[in-house]
Amino acid sequence: MATRFLITLLTLLASVGPTFAQMSPPEASLNQNAESVDVRISFPGQDRKSVTLEGRRLATGTDLVHLPAAAIERVFRAGRLWDEGERRLQLRLGVHRCTLTADSRLVRIDDEERLLPVPPRALDGDLWVPMTFVVDMLAPLTSELFAWDQDQLHLIVGGVRPNIEGLDVRTAARSTQVRLQCRVPLGWRLEHGADGTLSLKIYGGVVDTRAVRRDQPRGLVQRVNSRQTGDNAEVIVTVSSLVSRTRSHAEDDGRTIVLVLEEEAGTLPDLQVRGEVTMAEPDQLRGERHVEVIVIDPGHGGDDHGVRGRGGIQEDDVVLRVAHDLRDELKDAGFTVVLTREDARGIEPDERAERANLVGGDLFISLHANAWFDSRIQGFEAWFLEAAGGVDQDPTAFVPWTLVQQQHLAGSADLAEHVTTRVAEQFDIPVRGVGQADLPWLMGVDMPAVVLELGYLTNGDDTDRLEDRRDRRRLAAAIAAAVKDIAAYSASLGGER
Repeated sequence: MATRFLITLLTLLASVGPTFAQMSPPEASLNQNAESVDVRISFPGQDRKSVTLEGRRLATGTDLVHLPAAAIERVFRAGRLWDEGERRLQLRLGVHRCTLTADSRLVRIDDEERLLPVPPRALDGDLWVPMTFVVDMLAPLTSELFAWDQDQLHLIVGGVRPNIEGLDVRTAARSTQVRLQCRVPLGWRLEHGADGTLSLKIYGGVVDTRAVRRDQPRGLVQRVNSRQTGDNAEVIVTVSSLVSRTRSHAEDDGRTIVLVLEEEAGTLPDLQVRGEVTMAEPDQLRGERHVEVIVIDPGHGGDDHGVRGRGGIQEDDVVLRVAHDLRDELKDAGFTVVLTREDARGIEPDERAERANLVGGDLFISLHANAWFDSRIQGFEAWFLEAAGGVDQDPTAFVPWTLVQQQHLAGSADLAEHVTTRVAEQFDIPVRGVGQADLPWLMGVDMPAVVLELGYLTNGDDTDRLEDRRDRRRLAAAIAAAVKDIAAYSASLGGER
C-alpha cells in the first residue's frame, strides 16, 4: 500500500516560491535548446557525499527542472525496466511500481493514475523526468524524507525512516515467539549459526536498532540484537540450548515476521547438530526431497523478442542459447532438465508456470537480459518475487495461483544468493546483487524460483560475453555450480523425492 510520508523540510520551504501545480502549465512545449543547470543533492545525517547533477529546464515558459532518469535511479537506488519500443520506463521502489512514458503526462503508481504538470522527455539517450515527479510522487514512496528548494536547485534527502519498527517476545508452555513489526511486507531468510544464534536476514529492511533489541532472557530467547547491513537488515536471536525446532512465517498480510522457537517435550536437543542448517528455510530445500528436476525458462520468444541490444542482438535469442548451455551443464551433472521453450516459439507466463509444475520441478530458473539508457551500465542480477503476505502455512490448504510462489520466497532468496555468489566467483562480469520485484514470470510457480538478468545488451562488454560461445558456457557453468550446491546440501539431509 502506498504510504505518503511527511516531508517536513518541504513545509519549511513552502514560502520559497509557488507550488508545482501553480507554475507548470500542461501545454508547455519542449525547449530543445535548454541550457544545463546544476542540481545539488545532499544527504544530511547520512554516510553519503553530496552530488551535483545536470538538470535542464525543458518546459518552455516554466522554471521546472528535468533530471535524467539514470541519475534518479542512483539517488533512489531504484530498480528499472526500459521498454524501447513503447518508450516507457518502470521504476521499482520496494513494493511500489512507477511507470512513465516519454511525452505523456500520465504516471501510473501501483494501481493509481496521476498527471504530471509537464511530461518527461526522451533526449540524448535518456528519459528526462520533471522534478515534480521526484518530489511529489516518487519521494513519498520511499523510506526517506525529501525537500526541494526551487530557488537554490537543491534537493535535500533526509534521514531514513525504519520499516522494521518493533519487537515483541511472547511465551507459551514449550514455545516462544519472536515477532517483528514491519510497516510493509518484507521477504526474509532464516539461518542457524554454530554459536547458538538464529539470524533473520530481511531483504529491503531498515531496522530501528533501539526498538528491535532485548537484553533480558524471556522464554527460550536469551537476547535479541539487530543491525543494518547495506540495503538489508539482520536480526540476531540468541536462543536457549533447550530449543529443538525453529520455523518462521508471516502474519498481518506480511507485516509481521514471526520466528517460532519450540522445546521438545521431555528431552534435550543434541548439541552436536546445532549450526548444520545454514541455508534457507523452505521444505523444498530442507530435505523433504532431493533437488533433481530443474526447469529452465528462456524468457520471451515468438513475437516478443525482449530488448534489442548493440549490433541487433535480441534478448529472446541470447537467453535461449544460454538455456541450452545450462541444460547441458546440468544434464552432465545428473539432473533432469526441462526447458519451457526449446526454440524461438513464445509461450505465456502462466503456461510456463504450468509446465514447470506438471513436471514436478524442484527449482525454476528464468533467464533474461537487461537494457538501459546509459551504455556504461552493466552486470549480472538475480531477482525473486516480492512478498505479498497472507499465505496459509498449512501444506494441505488450498493456495490461490497468485500466491503459490509466496510459499517459496525463502528458498527463492537462497537460490538467488547462491547463483550471484557463484557467478561472482567464476565469471568475470560485475554482479549487481539480489533484488525483489513483482515478476509475472514467477507467478504460479510452485517451487523456489528466480529471474536471472544475464547482462545488459546495451553494454558492449556484456554483449560480447553473451555472444561468445566460451563465455556463455562459463556463465552456464557458474549457474549450474549454484544448483549443485543446493542439491548437495538437500541430499546431505537424507530427503526423499
